[in-house]
Amino acid sequence: MATLLYKSQPLIPELTLAVTFWQRSIGLMGRPELKAGQGLLIRPCSSIHTCFMRFPIDLLFLDAGNRIIRITHKVNPWRLAWGGRKAHSVIEIQTGWLTTFPAIGDKVEII
Repeated sequence: MATLLYKSQPLIPELTLAVTFWQRSIGLMGRPELKAGQGLLIRPCSSIHTCFMRFPIDLLFLDAGNRIIRITHKVNPWRLAWGGRKAHSVIEIQTGWLTTFPAIGDKVEII
């Protein structure tokens, strides 16, 4: 378990890491929901699918230096999302949970 910090403040306090092949393959499939404050960091990852998911998610795509390179809102089940050529990881969070998003180009910290 980790925490995502933005400007030295906790942005996502319960960040689960998916770094092995199986963790990345399963992701959020089969879960009934993501609770407020929870997220999933998938690394390495440049694109995701929401097949077999039951809820929409928001996405923060990060480059290798943890800079935000793409933000995607409300990705519904059975969709695809691509972070771009420079995407190194993605953070999946509950749609609508973050009221203030960091901007593209902002750096986040994972501790």
